[in-house]
Amino acid sequence: RASGALAAIWQLADIEAALRTPGLGGFQWLDIQDFPGQGTALVGMLFLARSQVEIWKNSVTLFEHALAVSELNPVAHNNLGAAYDASEGSCEKAAPHFMRAIELKNDYADAYNNQGSCAFREGNYARAIHYFQRAAAVDPQYTSARVNLGLMMMKFGKLDAAEEQFRQVLQINTSVEAAHVNLGALFINQGKLDD
Repeated sequence: RASGALAAIWQLADIEAALRTPGLGGFQWLDIQDFPGQGTALVGMLFLARSQVEIWKNSVTLFEHALAVSELNPVAHNNLGAAYDASEGSCEKAAPHFMRAIELKNDYADAYNNQGSCAFREGNYARAIHYFQRAAAVDPQYTSARVNLGLMMMKFGKLDAAEEQFRQVLQINTSVEAAHVNLGALFINQGKLDD
């Protein structure tokens, strides 16, 4: 059931992308058949996709539906929290879903990082640092959490700790722009213009 729903989501996304393409000359849904009935299966998926448009109209409705089908899904909880945060800027709605994702999967670095971002925006900096540290501990290669942790260290004047976080990010991935920018800002503030 889940793989069929995923196939329908992809098919709907392809159709919507094609319809939004300026100058589109048309597209073909059915192609040469590898086996009898293959076209029927595709048409069935298209009807399913059409019937799911209300559920999939945006990320909030999509992940609310995913949780209605599978309440114990940490990814759906994290993504619903992120959708609430992105669409409404609401940590009040988002934070409980991040926490539920963490309860369901205690090594879920992305959920810890998202919860830290909410805590930061709510002005609870100690809690934000805790969640960013937890995200980095769970996944030492998770650069977003380390950048966020570095920013928190800068905010509280712990410049050596901030520099360490940004340098660790660049050891993991030299193309993380936020680490370069913030490390440069840190050096400028310290008068280390040669660094």
